[in-house]
Amino acid sequence: MKSRLPLWAALFCAAVLLVPIAISPIRGDGPRSDRSNVQSEELRWKLKAGQNFRIELDQDMKQTFDMGGSEQEMPMKFTMFMSWTVDEATETEFQVTQIIDRIKMSMSLPGMGDVSFDSDSEEPPSGFAEQFASSMQPLVGLKIAQTLNSRGQTVKCEIDPAALEGLKNAGMGGQFASEEMLKNMVSQSACVLPESAIDKGASWDDQFSVDNQMGKMITSAKYTYEGKETLDGKSLEKISVNSSVNIEPAADAPVEVEIAKQDNKGTVYFDNDAGYVSSATMTQSMTMNVTTMGQEINVITTGTVTFSMKPDDGSGKEEPKAEKTDDKVGEKVKETATKDK
Repeated sequence: MKSRLPLWAALFCAAVLLVPIAISPIRGDGPRSDRSNVQSEELRWKLKAGQNFRIELDQDMKQTFDMGGSEQEMPMKFTMFMSWTVDEATETEFQVTQIIDRIKMSMSLPGMGDVSFDSDSEEPPSGFAEQFASSMQPLVGLKIAQTLNSRGQTVKCEIDPAALEGLKNAGMGGQFASEEMLKNMVSQSACVLPESAIDKGASWDDQFSVDNQMGKMITSAKYTYEGKETLDGKSLEKISVNSSVNIEPAADAPVEVEIAKQDNKGTVYFDNDAGYVSSATMTQSMTMNVTTMGQEINVITTGTVTFSMKPDDGSGKEEPKAEKTDDKVGEKVKETATKDK
């Protein structure tokens, strides 16, 4: 028997599962280029033992769904802050400890009002926020041990089994926070580079799959090396990304999703001098047919996912981007509470 989720929770699960996969790791092994007259560039990770980094992953989305001719919107913002510590490093491998430090989320639920959650807030959540807190809070403090090679490939990834067991009992969170999903989320921070030196204009393809509660998610991507670009005074390597997602549904999936149309594209900036990904941005437009609790819903998801990685000099964390925006949800949702209790 399929597990049942409230409609708003089902849509939230579908959104959280689909959007992070759009910023997929660059796993290409064999770049192809017909521009042999351009000087090649070898891109490599160059982490050093003792380095610390701050990671921020932001999702700013809007879902428009049609239930029997009635159209409603559900904006959502999700921000995750992580810290990286490089424990050991050689020329070819890096052992990194990653910790989820903070989670912020705000949503506007049709007919239910606004809800927000901030794991750093001293105010106890109430109403629907309490349900989200019980699902998200177990992720905070989650420690992940990862080993990368100089191309950024994940050689080994371990998550505390006790923490995973706790997530299974975390209310709505247990529906989608699987070990596979968490490992994939971590791998997004590890841009895997081509095996050989690459020319400007070279493109390469990749495909990989991830299993989760909804089924098998297959991501196909095309990458193009665009050459050097200066951002904030730094010379960075620019890589453009075009990706698509396909779902092979699981028999017992709480949400059945068929992707009818999509357009996902973005840019990765790699700091080849320092040896790590500086930032990445993906814009997404996706039309889905969602079936849950016997209802068929047409869902259009649009939004932007951004990723940033910065050295941590110990001066403190930056204010989250979610607090700097002036969109509807950002203005209306300031505290961990809901209008409806």
